[in-house]
Amino acid sequence: MKKRVKIVFAFTLLAISLCLTNNTYSRYIADSNGDVDIEFAKWQILVNNDVIAKLELKDIEALHVRAEDLAFDKKYRESFDIAVSRAVANLTTLVEYMIPFVKIGGKIICMKGPGLQEELKDAQNAIKLLGGEVEAIETLNIGNEYERNILIINKVKSTNMKYPRKQGKPLKEPLK
Repeated sequence: MKKRVKIVFAFTLLAISLCLTNNTYSRYIADSNGDVDIEFAKWQILVNNDVIAKLELKDIEALHVRAEDLAFDKKYRESFDIAVSRAVANLTTLVEYMIPFVKIGGKIICMKGPGLQEELKDAQNAIKLLGGEVEAIETLNIGNEYERNILIINKVKSTNMKYPRKQGKPLKEPLK
């Protein structure tokens, strides 16, 4: 029997559509958006849980929790094969939240907009400090108007237990 791949979708809006693609994965959807609208974030998780129940999907768990809190739970820390996120924060902040979830040998996949190269320059030290190493960048041009970049980071070493830092700190004081 094939080993189940564990994926965490962080900072998502209705990530359930991605969860339907393959049933050989154990999937976790984590979202908070507490700084934006806590009620909206709770609603997103309720919708995800409703879809999960109605479609009788297995091995999917939707959680309303901040990434910086969940990353210290032994059940989740460095336990995922893959972490996926959309472009919700600058890359330095995003990797501080995402890399601690992934086990050594796993991958972090981040969608970013056209400013990825500049963000990557600023985030290189943070990626290394947190145990990551850039593997690839895939650029997608959608029509003539939209550029999206998919950044793939390999987890090459364990993340120090002091990361991620407490709520707000990664945004206010990005790792250098």
